[in-house]
Order: sequence, then structure tokens, then C-alpha cells
Amino acid sequence: MRNLIVCFFLLSLSAYSQTESLIAKNWVIDLKAMEPAIEARLETNPNFSNLSEAEKKLAVQTALSQISKSKIEYRVDGTYYSETSDKIKNGKWRYDKEKNKLYVDADNKEMIYTVLSVNEDKLQLQTDTGISLFLMIAK
Repeated sequence: MRNLIVCFFLLSLSAYSQTESLIAKNWVIDLKAMEPAIEARLETNPNFSNLSEAEKKLAVQTALSQISKSKIEYRVDGTYYSETSDKIKNGKWRYDKEKNKLYVDADNKEMIYTVLSVNEDKLQLQTDTGISLFLMIAK
């Protein structure tokens, strides 16, 4: 019985480490995957619905352009680095296996994401307000 408990404990640790090792990489925004998410988010803005189709397309392209150079790094040591068009953030991150949540504390602000999916080259997160973030491995 004791061996079974030890075995279960070790398996749970290895699963936790596997998820963390999948997250602990350099990421960039997956613009192709983000486009429908941005369109959906803009659709909730009343001003967006009043735009022509050409203006809507321009608004989406502008939003994609603003995030196109974003970089996010979840480091193995639990530190976090991100770079967007207008700021650099440093902080710490941790993954809670039980809740399937990724916690990022950067610049004295905690961001909480649900990990929707993660593999060797893709990471999909969602904020508590329902905003999706699609990342792909940086090349």
C-alpha cells in the first residue's frame, strides 16, 4: 500500500513538471489564431458595429499590428518576462495544477489565466473575463 501511495505521488509530481516544462518557453502571439478572438471582442463594442466592413477590417488589422511584436517568456526558474509595443514587464509565474491556472505577478499586478491547452508549440490561455490569448513557440 505504501508503494502505491509513493507511486501515485511521484506520478502527480511528474505530470505537474510536464505541464510546467511545456509552459516554460519563449512565446509569441499566434496572429492567425488571435484574429477571430479579436474580431469577437471588437463585436462587443457598440461603436464597432457602426463601422463599414472596410473599417472593421482595418480595426482588426490595427489590433493585430499592435500585438504582433509581443514576446512572452515563462522561464524554468519561475521568472516571467514580456515585451509589448509599449512596455516591458518582469515578474514571476506559477502553475496551479489543481485549478489549471497560470498565475503571473508582474509589476505588482497579478494576472490569472486558465490554461485551455498547451503542447510543445502552442499555448492557449483565457482570462477570468473570457479573453483568449493564443501563443505559439518563438522561432
